[in-house]
Amino acid sequence: MAVAVRVVVETDGWETHFTRRAFESDRAKDAALTAAGSIVVRFTWRQLRHDPHTVAARLIAILRQRGPASPTRAPGGPARA
Repeated sequence: MAVAVRVVVETDGWETHFTRRAFESDRAKDAALTAAGSIVVRFTWRQLRHDPHTVAARLIAILRQRGPASPTRAPGGPARA
């Protein structure tokens, strides 16, 4: 059975939040998504451009933590043969 992992990735740069209105709007959006059961992860344009391996590693870690247990591993237990 598939389990939905609700992760929202937001990407933006400094210019996006140049106004208080834009900053407040993003915070309200994050709160609404979180209240609906999603996890919101933000990355900047610079992080994506200059450190994509770290961005990918963090997303993989988040998905692994929140995804279904592996069929070959019991939750919290050793791998099965």
